Formats: sequence, C-alpha cells, structure tokens
Amino acid sequence: MKPKVRNTPAKRFVLARISALEKAISQRELQEMSDNTFDRVTLYRVLERLVGEGMLHRATDKHGVVRYASCNHEHNGMNCSHHHLHFHCESCDEVSCLDQILPDFHLPQGYSITHAQFTIAGTCQKCSGFTSGQ
Repeated sequence: MKPKVRNTPAKRFVLARISALEKAISQRELQEMSDNTFDRVTLYRVLERLVGEGMLHRATDKHGVVRYASCNHEHNGMNCSHHHLHFHCESCDEVSCLDQILPDFHLPQGYSITHAQFTIAGTCQKCSGFTSGQ
C-alpha cells in the first residue's frame, strides 16, 4: 500500500511560495514570509519531506545556507539527482538553478554518486544589466 501524502497548511504554504519564485529560498525566508505562522521545525520538516518526494531540491549558497527550489522536470518514477549548477549572485544574494549546465562525471570504477552540490558565485544577468538583445 502506498503511504498517504499529507497536505497540511504548512505544506500548501511552502509549495505556493516556492512555486511562485524563480529563485531558491531559505527556510528562514519562508518563516519570515509566513509572519512566523509556522515555526522553523515545522517548515524544516515540510521542506525535507518535499525534497524526499522530489517536489523540491536543495541548493547551498556560498555562505553554506541551504535554500530550496522547485523541481521543474519529470522524474518518470526515478530518483531525481539534481546534478546541475546553482548560481549565487553576490549583488542581489539570489540563488538560482542553471539547469542547462550539467556537469560530466568520470569517476573511477567502483565509485557511484548519490549527491553532488555545485554553486558558482558572481553577478547574475539582472544585476549586470544584461539583456537578451545584447
């Protein structure tokens, strides 16, 4: 029997806020957005459950703060690896996914990857004034 997926007010809040953003957000930022309606432990548990369900993934910024972003691709029943780069803008402090850049791994025989984190720091397109017409 498949376990029942709980749809709590905290879970609905987290999914609504994160899906509306195009950047990764920390647990603390979510707590502030809720006007402290949900405590940090509740939000942490919801975030981790959503990561486990494949609805969110983690990105660690250059300061070591864990941020969460929506998973925007199909899993087809497979465990999602999220092996792509994240970008931390030093000007606006936003962390975003660079899904189109996938690292290529060549591990020695007998090694296998279960998790990888890649965060690049610099200036994002918005802060650098870049427009696609340039």
